[in-house]
Amino acid sequence: MPESLEWPERAKHWFLAHGGSLDLETGKVVYGERIQAVAERFHQARSIAESGEWQPNRDKDELTFALGNPEHGGRTRGYGTVSWEHAFPADRETYRSRQRKKEEDRERIRRLEEGLIKTQEVAQRALEREQALKATMDEKIQKAVEEAITSPPPKLVTATGRQYQPLLSSSKEQLCFYGGACEAS
Repeated sequence: MPESLEWPERAKHWFLAHGGSLDLETGKVVYGERIQAVAERFHQARSIAESGEWQPNRDKDELTFALGNPEHGGRTRGYGTVSWEHAFPADRETYRSRQRKKEEDRERIRRLEEGLIKTQEVAQRALEREQALKATMDEKIQKAVEEAITSPPPKLVTATGRQYQPLLSSSKEQLCFYGGACEAS
């Protein structure tokens, strides 16, 4: 059974016209060096389409994907100067129709909306995390302030070894030594 039996008709034409051939013993398509990269991309597109991740249609099919450029408006690759209307009879109702474009736009908008919703969810989670961290920090600060207010002031030692306790007077800060007089700072 030939490998190309299930291929779209125009893909068969294109590959055979550009140096591909069919090995009659194995049924495999033999590609020349010139079209090897296109053949690999074509098989990749076929596997993606068969898995259902992508739905090829008319001028956005496996061959167009493999070649990497859009169809020309006045001809159809694999058929020559035949218009799309005649090359794709199954898609005749979409020829010169805006329905396909509208469906593509709807799909693109749907994907954008999904991305926007995911972005909003991530932003909301980040905001909630930030608020939780702020609340934790506020609690720690409040606890530290309460401890500072309720605990006695620390005793400090000068370079000479004398202990002092800073006191605030109404006019200036003074250093008051234990058991001694106060000095202005």
